[in-house]
Amino acid sequence: MLQNNLSKSLNLSKYAHRNGILALNRQNTYYRTYASKTNPETKPENKTIEGIKDPQILSLNKIKNPITFKKYGSIFRKVFNPLIPQYQSVEIGRNVYSKCRERVKFNELESFWIKECNMPPTFQTWFSVSMIYVWLSMVRLRMEENSSVYKQQLVDNFFTEAEERIKKSGISSGKIVNDSLKDLTANYLGVVMAFDEGFIKSDAILAGAIWRNTLSNCESTESLYKVVYYVRKQLSMLDNTSSQDFIQGKFSFDPISVVNK
Repeated sequence: MLQNNLSKSLNLSKYAHRNGILALNRQNTYYRTYASKTNPETKPENKTIEGIKDPQILSLNKIKNPITFKKYGSIFRKVFNPLIPQYQSVEIGRNVYSKCRERVKFNELESFWIKECNMPPTFQTWFSVSMIYVWLSMVRLRMEENSSVYKQQLVDNFFTEAEERIKKSGISSGKIVNDSLKDLTANYLGVVMAFDEGFIKSDAILAGAIWRNTLSNCESTESLYKVVYYVRKQLSMLDNTSSQDFIQGKFSFDPISVVNK
C-alpha cells in the first residue's frame, strides 16, 4: 500500500516536473518573442545598398548573345523604302501645283492671255494656260530620282481642279463630267508630246506647238514670240532651282507681263 502510494507520488512529480519544464520553455519563448518586438534598442536590419556586402547580386546577368535589330531593320527597309516616295509625292505634287495656280489667276489671264492674245474667258482657256505651267513643272520633275511618282501627283492635282471647275460651271451629270475629263486627258497627252518635241528641237517647233495648242485664236506673231521667250526663260529659272527648293514649293514663276517688258 505504501509502495503504491510512493510510486504514484513519484509519477505525479515526474509529470509535474515535465509539464513545468514545458511551461517554462513556452514562457521563455514568449518572453523572447515579445522582447524582440517591443525592445526599442533592437533595430531592423538595414538593407540599403551601402549595407550589402556583395552588391553584385543586384546587377543584371550579362547576356552572352544580345538581341539586335540589324537583321530585322534591313527587312523593314526593303519593305518600306519603296513606299516612301509615294507618301512624299502627295505633298510634293501639292507644293508644285500650288505654284502653277498662282500664275493662272483671273487677273493675269485677263491682262495678257485674254486681252493681248485674244483668248476667250472660258474653261478651255484656263486649261490651256495651266497646261503650260504644268508642263514646265513636269520638265523640271524629270530631273528628280522618283520623277514618275511626283509627276503623277502633279497631274492628279491638276485634273482634280479641272473636275471641280467643270462641276461648278453647272454640269451635274456624272457621265458628262467623265466624258469631259477623258477629252481633257487626250488633250493633255497631245500637248505634252508637242511641247516636248519643241523643247528638244528648236524654238520654231516650240512656237508651232504653242500656237496650235494654246494660241489658236491669236493672230499676233509678237504675242507668240512673247510666250515662247517666256517659256524658255522659265525653263532656265527652274534649271537653276535646287531640288530641295523645288519639291518644297520654294520657287515662283515670273508673271508673263513682267518678263516681256
